[in-house]
Amino acid sequence: MVMMIKIGDRYFNLKIIRKKNKNIYLRIKGDTLEVSCPRWVSKEAVLSFINSRSDWIIKTVNKVDVKLRDSKLVFGSTVYYLGKEYPLLVLEGRASFKLEEDRIVIRCKNGDMEEAAKVFYKANKTRLLELIYEKQNRYLGIIEDYGYDLEPEYRVKILKSMWGVNYTKKNLIVINERLIHFDTHCLEAILWHELLHFVIPNHSKRFHEVLEYHMPDYKQTVKSIY
Repeated sequence: MVMMIKIGDRYFNLKIIRKKNKNIYLRIKGDTLEVSCPRWVSKEAVLSFINSRSDWIIKTVNKVDVKLRDSKLVFGSTVYYLGKEYPLLVLEGRASFKLEEDRIVIRCKNGDMEEAAKVFYKANKTRLLELIYEKQNRYLGIIEDYGYDLEPEYRVKILKSMWGVNYTKKNLIVINERLIHFDTHCLEAILWHELLHFVIPNHSKRFHEVLEYHMPDYKQTVKSIY
């Protein structure tokens, strides 16, 4: 069941999912409030529950709004590309990405922002891979000094909760394609982190000592993307 409700000055879609729950659970997904409840709970009881949590709901969505407003990952009138903010123009047409001197132009089938984001990431996978191969040499040299001769394979794709991941047994590093929004030093920090896992496959004290010895500003750098 889906309906529209108003809380404070904001409107939300309310999605009620009835299951074999013992309790009522509330999740906020953008402008949708998703309530999972026992089958016997009435619509009126759900609305009463929502009303009792109204202050928390508004406080939570306001925090998300602030985080999104300050995030370099958001597509809107502008978009961040390699750490620089560009005006964004989205047009209908055959899928394409073009970086001009003072703006980014994306063409996509429907001319909408969601489709534009897909075109943006797909078009820049090759660019990210180029940057990875440019940045890797310094750190492969460091790792060679520790007695490891590596030629890792790289892949670029969207990762939901990580900026990078190392598959040691597969000799593979996967990098989050959303790093294309940030300065290349952020990519370098994530790359160095994952390469070091070939030498130290954990997050021990020793791992962080070696990590920061060769990149003293590592903590400050990764803090800017979390």
